Amino acid sequence: MTKHTFLATLVLLAACKNNIDPDKVAASITKGLADKGITAKVSCPSGRAAKAGDTFQCTGTDDANTALAIAVTQKDDKGTVEWKLDGQILDTSVVVADAKGKLPGAEITCARKAVVVKTSDSYECAIKNAAQKKLVIKIDNGNVGWEAN
Repeated sequence: MTKHTFLATLVLLAACKNNIDPDKVAASITKGLADKGITAKVSCPSGRAAKAGDTFQCTGTDDANTALAIAVTQKDDKGTVEWKLDGQILDTSVVVADAKGKLPGAEITCARKAVVVKTSDSYECAIKNAAQKKLVIKIDNGNVGWEAN
């Protein structure tokens, strides 16, 4: 094999390198978030070789312009990935249903059906037709509770 042939072979191998499609990964994450009630725009880095065990970060913003961080792990060298959102998705309707049971006649409205929260966070919803004016949903070490003020 001549030196020229060897270099051509290396270039060919480099061109055939199997990379992760960042748009497909972002679309998968976007759909997964939408399935849980979160509308988001997600982007992932390009140029990632498909390699089992490799990890990378995708970023996004939800419909309230809140920044999202998503950790992605490659499961194999064929492009199979799994992702994990930094935070948890809170379905506000579950908390509202609980609060309405304890605040008869109260009309509770939240700006969003689902929000991304951290391990210690809070989210507020409006209350009408009750002495209290706001429902504060509190997350403490992943445990969800609420109080009406």
